[in-house]
Amino acid sequence: MEHPDFNNTLIVEGVHLTQAFIKSLINKYDHHVLCFNISIQNKETLINRFAFRSKNLSINPENNQYVSNYEQINEIQNYLLKCVNSYNSSKAKDGKEKNLI
Repeated sequence: MEHPDFNNTLIVEGVHLTQAFIKSLINKYDHHVLCFNISIQNKETLINRFAFRSKNLSINPENNQYVSNYEQINEIQNYLLKCVNSYNSSKAKDGKEKNLI
């Protein structure tokens, strides 16, 4: 099995990453993998983040696809958090440590 050059860093990110893919990375590269999930739980904060990501900086659902799809995005976020929790992962909430590795 060929391993990457561990003097370099590779970041793989996105909601498209599956739990199976993450497990395969952990199995393949052992302790060289650091997994984390960043989520925003506060609806107002998340919508403001969506405004920042949009081209026109709007929180109006008619002008912002992220805001107009908030419910679906929130559902995906909750699913991903459920997957993370199934790993018995360490957690930090609101900037406070909770059993971090």
